[in-house]
Amino acid sequence: MAPENDLSRLHTTVDWFLADKWFSSLWTYQEAYLSQDCAWFSSRSGEVNPSVSLSQLVTRCARIGADLEQHFASVVYSTPPSRTRDQKFREEIYQMLSDHGILALAQRSPFALYSASWGRQTQKDYDRIYGIQQVFRFRVGTSVEGSDPDAKYTLLTLEAQLGRLLLENEPVKSQLHVFEEPVMQGCGWHISPTSRIPQWGFPRPLLEYQFTRFCSLSAYDGSIGGQSTVIAQYTSYLQELSSLQARWRNADERHLTGSSEFRSVHKISLDVVKSSLPVPGEKPEYRTWGHRRDDLSGFYQHQLSAWLGAQASAATITVLLLGEFHVETVGKHYCGMLLQNEGCGRPRRRIGVCAWRAEATGAWASQQSGTFV
Repeated sequence: MAPENDLSRLHTTVDWFLADKWFSSLWTYQEAYLSQDCAWFSSRSGEVNPSVSLSQLVTRCARIGADLEQHFASVVYSTPPSRTRDQKFREEIYQMLSDHGILALAQRSPFALYSASWGRQTQKDYDRIYGIQQVFRFRVGTSVEGSDPDAKYTLLTLEAQLGRLLLENEPVKSQLHVFEEPVMQGCGWHISPTSRIPQWGFPRPLLEYQFTRFCSLSAYDGSIGGQSTVIAQYTSYLQELSSLQARWRNADERHLTGSSEFRSVHKISLDVVKSSLPVPGEKPEYRTWGHRRDDLSGFYQHQLSAWLGAQASAATITVLLLGEFHVETVGKHYCGMLLQNEGCGRPRRRIGVCAWRAEATGAWASQQSGTFV
């Protein structure tokens, strides 16, 4: 990463550039996603740099963000350093790029836009749904043809409406995210303001890949324990996590005692499910609120897998197959959703997502149907 003087200069430049009102409006954010070929103009000096388009700016910012993420990930596993001026610059640069939605634009996926839109200004919170729906070419709430134009919808209702459309039309991509904060019951099956797409170190952003779907997902109004809620239902192939873990470890066995730079065949990211504080002096639980991270491929992913296996001793964790995709130079991968059995005929609970090389998989049984929240 850059020396402190360079970080200071970069901090000043990013802060100055993103201070423009263009970077604070939700509607310009929608425009930025739909067309990244625009050039930059100043009200005083005309075109700023004809050789740099929005797309090029986003790409450069994405490289900065990736370097910072790599740095943050590397210090997670060691004694946390004192918050030096250097570290403060890193954190603030990353926060500015994230809060203004620049890093989300770099993922080139509409699924990254909704959570990033909360860093943009709107008159009403629900404008974020009405603004983003157009990117998906869907209509919800009062924008649905023939609906009552005077009807009032809450933000949660509009989120659920958009979530159902995404669930049915984009079942794979609609689930390839994790929650950075605990979500309300009945909201775990759709994207939320705290959704984040995992950074798993593939050559391209995850949702830029083309997926072949192996699942069918939908949602319906139901109840759990006498309380009304929305429940998602699935038809897909399932395997117990413990079965896949054994195959993942066997595939990586020869590397586990070798180079620390090897890349594991699997990648796991978990939803945040509680806000408890870690025990002083101990590393925080993987799902603790405020400790967001994507564990580095290799040893740390195996540690996460082992920890998750230990949690599964009290409740079975199942992997629901979402689909497959091809990673350049590596080959076919599967991606899935982690579901925890809640028992007593209750819907399974979504707890995260994963991806792995297809060769590290046993035979899939016949498709099964069930519910999750």
